[in-house]
Parts: sequence; C-alpha cells; structure tokens
Amino acid sequence: ISDYYLPFLYSCISFIGVLLLLIFTPLGYARLFTIVSNLILKSTFRNDSKEDIEVAEFEKTCLYRRIQDSKSRRTNSNSDELDKQIDDLNKQLDAKIKDITKLKNESKRLTVYRNLCYPIIMFFLLILNLFGILMVAKNTFYVIFGKLPTTKLPSNNMIDNQTANSSMSNVYTLGMVQTSFEIALILYFIIASLIGFYNAPFFKKILPQYKSTPMDKIILNCAFFLTFSSALPVSSKILGLTSFDLLGHFGDLKWISNFHVILIYNFGFTIATVICLITKFTATVRSELFNRVLFLVQHAFSTTSTTSIFINSPYPTSNQNTNHLKLN
Repeated sequence: ISDYYLPFLYSCISFIGVLLLLIFTPLGYARLFTIVSNLILKSTFRNDSKEDIEVAEFEKTCLYRRIQDSKSRRTNSNSDELDKQIDDLNKQLDAKIKDITKLKNESKRLTVYRNLCYPIIMFFLLILNLFGILMVAKNTFYVIFGKLPTTKLPSNNMIDNQTANSSMSNVYTLGMVQTSFEIALILYFIIASLIGFYNAPFFKKILPQYKSTPMDKIILNCAFFLTFSSALPVSSKILGLTSFDLLGHFGDLKWISNFHVILIYNFGFTIATVICLITKFTATVRSELFNRVLFLVQHAFSTTSTTSIFINSPYPTSNQNTNHLKLN
C-alpha cells in the first residue's frame, strides 16, 4: 500500500506546489521592480548628506561671524589674546571649509553612482525576465511539436552506452556557461516566488517576524516551504528553465509527461508573467530610467566644471514631489 499511496501523495503535493508557483512567481517578478526601486529611490543617505552640508554651512557662517566680531573688538590692550583666538577660529574655519568640500564631492559622487546604479539594476532585472520568458516560449514551441520535458536520463537497459553519452553531452551544450546561467535563472525563480508568496493578500499575514512569530505561523511557513521545495525542480523542468535531469521520485511523476498539462502550464506562466511585467513596469519606471540615462549622458559630455546640469530629481522632499539637482 505504501508503495502506491506515498508516491501518489507526493505527486499531489508537487502538483499543488507547481500551481502555487504558477500564481506567485509572476507576481514576484513584478514586485521585484518595486522593491528595487524603493531601495534605491527612498534611501535616506541623500537626505542625511544634504542635512550634513547644511549644518556644516551654518557652522562655517557662525565661525566667520565670530572672526569678524573678534576683529572688531580688538584693541591694543587685548590684541595678543584676540590674535590667538582669531588664529584658532581661522583654523577651525579652514577645517570646516574642507569638510564642506568633501561632503559636496561625496554628494556629487553618490548622485552619479545612483543614476548609474538604478538603470543597470533595472535593465538587469528586465533582461533576466526577458530571458526567462524566451526560454519558456522556446519550451512551449518544443512542446507543441511533440518534445515533452525529459524527466530522466536514458538508462543503459534502454539504449547503448554511446547513445546515453551523446544524450548527456547534449544536455550541457555550452558547458559551465549554460550551467551557471541556468542556476542564476533558478535562483531568480526562487526569489521571485518567495517575494510573490509573501506579498499576496492572504499569505503576507504569515510572514515571519523577528522574535514575534507564533508557532502556528512557523508550522505554516515550514509546510509551504516544503511544498515549494518539492515543486521547484518539477516547475523548472516543465518551463524549460533548466536542462538538468530530475532524479529520484521527481522523474516518476506521470503527469509531467501529459501534453495538455505541460502546454497549459507554459502558456499560463508566459501570459501571467507578461501581464504582470506590463502592469508593474509603468510609465513612472520608464521615465525614471530615461531621466537616469539622460543624466549620465549629460554628465559624461560636460566639458567644463562650471557647466550646470538640471534634471528632475526622483527623490521627493517634504514640501514638493520633485526638486532639481544642480551639479557644478
């Protein structure tokens, strides 16, 4: 009995996990753009740097006024003492001016870094998504023409050794490059599925909290993690994200060779991913990328140190939604 019901139960759990991945992974792909944008755009470092510069400028003004006041109060009787005080204030003023120059240079360097980092990361995420969609589309094309995902490598009792070695060499056509790329796609698939899962309306309630997670939520998280871990190899193989062969009981799942299941799953995943990306990759993100690239182009072609570059800053202030950056 256990030889029949346990594999059947395992197959049902894997099938449920595959369906959950079909729902949450496209949501995670789209949510990643929002998370990365928030991490870059809403960082507090720029505001802190601006406040530091303002404080340093205020201190410099105070030192300058103290120097002028000391010079106005200098007489013959107390000139030596005031001269020493003025010298100390001048040293403090010079040090403060150096600090202000250093802070401004760091602020300009950070601005260039942010405007360079944002488009690179966003384009990298977009390229990963496009490659994943293309691989799923290619796999769908193969499925339509009768090439279902191979669940296991051919064994020696089915074909000769020469055919088996040829089959293994075809799996890894590009060697380490293809293997590394498939591993990166699978890791991205895992991250996107978890992000989509914990951002779903109901399941975000079971997100573990540091030192405040009850036992029932821990059990639920463990159950979902086990379900996802059992479904991830199968889902990656069905979608054509990897040419790795399924080992153990993963290759014994009978529904993985069903033409209609594989075709519907590939079509559903492709359509859901495209819809989520089109919805989340909004005009705001596109205009943000355009502003960043425009800033880099203008900064690269600025020939003099007095050239001023104005762009709409993506960082909102408390008084207005946009402000202007000026680089001298």
